[in-house]
Amino acid sequence: MNIGKVLVNGGKNGTVVMWELAKVIIPVITLVNFFEKTGLLQHFSNFLQPAMALFSLPGEGALVLIIGNLTTVYGAVGAMLSLDLTVKEITILSSMLAICHSILSETVIAKKVGSQAWIVLFSRLIMSIIVGILLGIIL
Repeated sequence: MNIGKVLVNGGKNGTVVMWELAKVIIPVITLVNFFEKTGLLQHFSNFLQPAMALFSLPGEGALVLIIGNLTTVYGAVGAMLSLDLTVKEITILSSMLAICHSILSETVIAKKVGSQAWIVLFSRLIMSIIVGILLGIIL
């Protein structure tokens, strides 16, 4: 085993992964900070607070769920990094997103492999909601 070769390959692969993550996370952090500085985030969170209370989350949690469901979990992580969330809130959001992330693209993929898209879509959404409610109660 050539240690130099392993280090070079690992460095190259690590750089590629960092670049892929940065392409998602940096724009999301910038967008969330923009919403926060302009006051749009406060209006958005006030509007969605009643729905998010079902999961014991602040209204800003909706932004994390929307980004995570429409893009990737990395986008959601970028949004979480920009918000002042507690460990409980991060745990609830992370659990919900683990079940129901990238839902649009993954539902299309599920359909292409032969699954019924509406069953995949609704079962993931419903399980995410159930887990969010239960964790909101338990934690």
